[in-house]
Amino acid sequence: MTIPDDKDFFELPDIIQFLYIQWLGEMPVGASTYEKAIKEYPEYFPEEVEYRRKWNAIPQAVKDQYNKESGELFQAEQEANPSKGLLYYCQHPEEWEERSTIYEEFSKKEDELFNKHFSKYGLTR
Repeated sequence: MTIPDDKDFFELPDIIQFLYIQWLGEMPVGASTYEKAIKEYPEYFPEEVEYRRKWNAIPQAVKDQYNKESGELFQAEQEANPSKGLLYYCQHPEEWEERSTIYEEFSKKEDELFNKHFSKYGLTR
């Protein structure tokens, strides 16, 4: 969210004030509220609007192929490194470190896959 420097906080639309206060307090905001704010006041969300413009320009076949490959990657990861569940890791914190490392490696693979499909459209992770 971008707040212009030349505007006083109380000059902002109510929903933008609300989102800003929620953001400052690191409090959650419902998706419908966020969507409403973007729709009504896109000038306060230039990065989000640009991201969505780029995303909407990507052919559906590319998105479908990414979703297929991403699902396969996730399935292979789950089979190779099944989770033992949150409660188990709470009881065995020493194993959580190893699980975290495995997840970081998976996240890198996932980012590479995303970039492979979408970087030519200007979207990267």
